[in-house]
Amino acid sequence: MLLDLLAARGITPKKKAATHGGEYASPCPACGGKDRFLCWPEQGERGTWYCRGCDRGGDAIEFLRVFDGLSFAEACERLKVRRECSRKPLAMPKPRAERDCALKEHALPEEIWRRKAGELLACAHRHLLGNPAELARLAARGVPRETVERFRLGWLPGEKGVACYYRARSAWGLPQREAEAKAASAASAEGRSGPGARSRRSDLLWIPRGLVIPALGPGGVPLRLRIRRPDADRARFLPEMKYYAVPGSGMEPLLLPPRSSAGAWVVVESELDAMACAWAAELAGLPVGALAVGTNRGKPDAKAHAALAGSMAILVALDFDAPDKEGRRPGAAGFPWWSGRYRQALRWPVPQGKDPGEAFALGTDLAAWLRAGLPPALTQKAEEDKRYLSVSRLLSGRPDSSGVGELLLGCLKKLGLREPESPREAMAMLGRLGVSPVAFEDCFVLEGTEQLADYERVALRVWSSEHKDMLKPALPAPLSREREQS
Repeated sequence: MLLDLLAARGITPKKKAATHGGEYASPCPACGGKDRFLCWPEQGERGTWYCRGCDRGGDAIEFLRVFDGLSFAEACERLKVRRECSRKPLAMPKPRAERDCALKEHALPEEIWRRKAGELLACAHRHLLGNPAELARLAARGVPRETVERFRLGWLPGEKGVACYYRARSAWGLPQREAEAKAASAASAEGRSGPGARSRRSDLLWIPRGLVIPALGPGGVPLRLRIRRPDADRARFLPEMKYYAVPGSGMEPLLLPPRSSAGAWVVVESELDAMACAWAAELAGLPVGALAVGTNRGKPDAKAHAALAGSMAILVALDFDAPDKEGRRPGAAGFPWWSGRYRQALRWPVPQGKDPGEAFALGTDLAAWLRAGLPPALTQKAEEDKRYLSVSRLLSGRPDSSGVGELLLGCLKKLGLREPESPREAMAMLGRLGVSPVAFEDCFVLEGTEQLADYERVALRVWSSEHKDMLKPALPAPLSREREQS
């Protein structure tokens, strides 16, 4: 169908690969070029296409809407397809979602709680950065130090000789609760490291030691503090309590959007797995966000649903646990809910282990695993964007959280300064800007940058520094100081 539409415009695409039923490249009907227009005729019901120049894509219906200016009804009539089919086949029907999803709205914790949680998290974050053993454990599961800093993970070692903390509930804006004191007293016989007799008082808040996993709101304000207790502590008391949410925390699922708009999402159970996936996607330039739902029966709330509904793909990677006596896996049991509510949902368990953290520890490339589940249009755009990403990371060696890298990316795209494939191409890029590098000893200087804005000159200098090995061979032999003086 797509090949016929292109042929009608005098365009004959060339087959580039056999993946996804065949990948073809050709000039774009709108912006021209040589091979910037890609199409996959066998992908989906009516094929899919994507133009790198226009930054647009879709199916055959969208093709006619974009390039012929037809309405949805007119495009369906020309293609002889039923108008009942959705113009956006990957979106979830809204009325059904509102009826079945039980979308929840979560209130923010009180301001006094957020302030106290922020103070505790700042202390825990410093403790974790100074704890090589815990950092190594996290890195082994796909959460390196950069991710720890990005999402402000922390570690609470305990205080005053006990493996926990006691704080006044009133100082955190929490009411007195006798029920909590009674529940905590179950560990009193195990010694001072448990909630114990001190926590029986209803005005004390018990906070166990362990790994602190925060959920952050705008401005980095903590909305939830969840603590993963060490196995040694669980062996001594409250073995069923693996995770402990500090009372007063918000209970919305953890949603980690990418730097740019998300074209796809991966759904996992563990918050640490979500962070590992988000980090791997960002390093690979993939437009993939991560959602942690806590259990195989976890659901999105209203905020998460709004993000998921308009995406092109949802990779449901619930834990691939061992089967029960009847041969059923819990993760598989949770998938029908997702496939029934989101047409773009795809069951996507990790290739080894039970979750992304275990898979990473066993050698799985999480970025490659995510990429394999994405539609071709998303992966093609990611490959294009990735050619700009390394430049923005030149300043710090890691994804930038200050906004400078994002500004550089936008500027480089505006100037058309992607990663060159040869010295000649690098020189051609500069030539289009009216800029020329001039050799001088073992380096070069850029001339003709006066017409560029200040921030564009910064981007140009960063790009030139990264690709100097391509520019130097294309320049005349550098002048020596002696020749210049003579």
